Amino acid sequence: MKLEEDNKRIEEAVRDAEHFFWEEICVHFPEVRTGDLDPGTVFALNIAMENAVRIWLGYNAPDNSNTT
Repeated sequence: MKLEEDNKRIEEAVRDAEHFFWEEICVHFPEVRTGDLDPGTVFALNIAMENAVRIWLGYNAPDNSNTT
């Protein structure tokens, strides 16, 4: 059950972090007025972010989590 719980936490963390990521991008590109991005890129970004979190957890989690 731990892996399932970790996956849910990772998905939630990435969803929240992605919001702040795009917020910061908008700060640096204030002239952009839309948020369009093709679905394939959105999917690839999400997968990359989740994988990065899993790798980060593998190196840094106190219990050496099996999320990688």
